[in-house]
Amino acid sequence: MIQERRVTAFRDPTLVYPQQSPFDPDCPFPEYPFACAHVEAGNRVYGAVREVLRLAGLDAARFGTPEWNPLRDLVGVGGTVLIKPNWVRHYHLLGQDLFSIITHPAVLRPLIDFAFKAVGPTGRIWVMDAPQYDTDFSKLWDACQLGHLESTLQARGVPVRMGDLRSLIVHVDNGVVTKRIRRNVWESEGVEFDLAEDSELVEIGTTLPHLFGSDYDRRTTTSFHTHTAVRQRHCYRISRRVLEADLVLSVPKLKTHKKTGVTLNIKNMIGINTDKNYIPHYRVGSPSRGGDEFPDTDSRVQRLRRQLVRHAIDGVLGRLGRPGERMVHAFMTMWLALNRRRLERNAGSKLEPVDIFYRSFQGDRFRTGNWWGNDTCWRCALDINKLLLYGRADGGLTVERVRRYFSVIDGIVGGDEDGPMAPTPRREGVLVGGFDPVAVDMVATRIMGFSPDLIRDQRRGERLTRYALTRGDVPVRVYSNCPTWQPDVRPGADLGFRPHYGWATYLGNAV
Repeated sequence: MIQERRVTAFRDPTLVYPQQSPFDPDCPFPEYPFACAHVEAGNRVYGAVREVLRLAGLDAARFGTPEWNPLRDLVGVGGTVLIKPNWVRHYHLLGQDLFSIITHPAVLRPLIDFAFKAVGPTGRIWVMDAPQYDTDFSKLWDACQLGHLESTLQARGVPVRMGDLRSLIVHVDNGVVTKRIRRNVWESEGVEFDLAEDSELVEIGTTLPHLFGSDYDRRTTTSFHTHTAVRQRHCYRISRRVLEADLVLSVPKLKTHKKTGVTLNIKNMIGINTDKNYIPHYRVGSPSRGGDEFPDTDSRVQRLRRQLVRHAIDGVLGRLGRPGERMVHAFMTMWLALNRRRLERNAGSKLEPVDIFYRSFQGDRFRTGNWWGNDTCWRCALDINKLLLYGRADGGLTVERVRRYFSVIDGIVGGDEDGPMAPTPRREGVLVGGFDPVAVDMVATRIMGFSPDLIRDQRRGERLTRYALTRGDVPVRVYSNCPTWQPDVRPGADLGFRPHYGWATYLGNAV
């Protein structure tokens, strides 16, 4: 009988990321699988991740000895471990710390080592993600020094491979797609699932024609999510590499999110879906019209401007295809050249081209479901977590979990306000870990300063019974080096993260 849902929370505000790959530890710990010469002065991140695993009680009897193997009970010799970071984007819009957006490889490195201890040289360790569809993975690869990290560890006998799970990549210029690349490689191989009536989208079935995915033509996304008088169809394309794993290690960032409030473990698993157009991000229109793109308004002029923008996107970009994209790209290039400096001066910060477009033509900051009323995106995140835990490589689902799971949230540098793509960096020195994605996310949310009851994927995740992600009837207990976070985060002990502006009136910043 499970007595508690154990979550570990570590904090050291003096922690900083090491600068140089391969991110060896600052001392040869007793269980360290490599020669004592492979150490790096000043890298205390390795030891901090190690402490998270110790606090989690993993292989507790052997801790402090060369035999300590914290993942031994989660995966065996010759097994496969998939490490899932958050590698969403290759740059920070405002030129601030990139690692307030993406998982730092120094947090991944000890997990790779411990996975190696567990699976041995005959096993497989994959470090992979499907970033945003316009991310330049080669630039992200270089920024994270992944090539050097991978080759160095392979030379030491570690069976590690890193890669990009996306089957569709696009090039974007001035806010408009200029090129699409379909990838059919080992990393991008996917398996299609139909959750049907077990999807969280069933509740909004009558509004499925309003769904919007990643690309302009909404018909692609709506073809994967349909509603008839007989049944509903809700399809996702999950990475085969993930489905072949015995253990998944989730390593997201501690940051806010414009569509779901926060982006932690549950939202992190969006990145195991290899084609973003399978994922509805929002529904076009306001709630009174079956959408959640933006709030309702009493202003007739505002409603008209929003409708015109939507008709332009659907009609020109969504229906005309490449000719429409070329036409809009030419217009945006000219418009930005004439107005960008003025609009950014008025905003007080650098803006993405799509933000400039919406502010100019729609007349407000609400766009693409970036507000607390988004009732679509969180549902897809929960669906994909069900497939993560219960999905088989043949496209079927089981009633019992088919793979193990553990997470470590990277909050050494987190991000608040305009997350997840342009957050304000928060250098907090925080790591949060555990076996349960919902419980870990709830604790991390309280540490940020928000109420888990207001985060829809967590609130619903607590109550799922079929393809359950957690045991909502079992209490959560925090094990921490911070007394005010143990056994739970006390009121006033949070870090006071500031929400995305579209969530400010809803979340505030208090537990």
